[in-house]
Amino acid sequence: MGIITNGFTSLQQIRLERTGLRDHFDLLIISEEVGVAKPDARIFEYALAQAGHPDRSRVLMVGDTAESDIRGGVNAGLATCWLNAHQRETACRSSPRLDGDLFKRPGAAPV
Repeated sequence: MGIITNGFTSLQQIRLERTGLRDHFDLLIISEEVGVAKPDARIFEYALAQAGHPDRSRVLMVGDTAESDIRGGVNAGLATCWLNAHQRETACRSSPRLDGDLFKRPGAAPV
């Protein structure tokens, strides 16, 4: 499992370490280090290469921002799931293809 994050390396590493999330992921891809940011498909291509080129049908992009995370996953040809914790309407100029929304399935409880 991996993380793709936009931002500055020093700040993102601190955030992930403070939350304790860093230890749960094998791969950390930070846009500053790659030179492109989500939603550009190239950062997803880079992450997939670093992960050993897994079969895309076995990859799910889960993100909390429709404009960068979900649109980026779609741009890279991945299945996507929007972690829409605040149940916001998409701010995308044109709606991305959402393969799932964790908070809009029947019986879903807020996390």
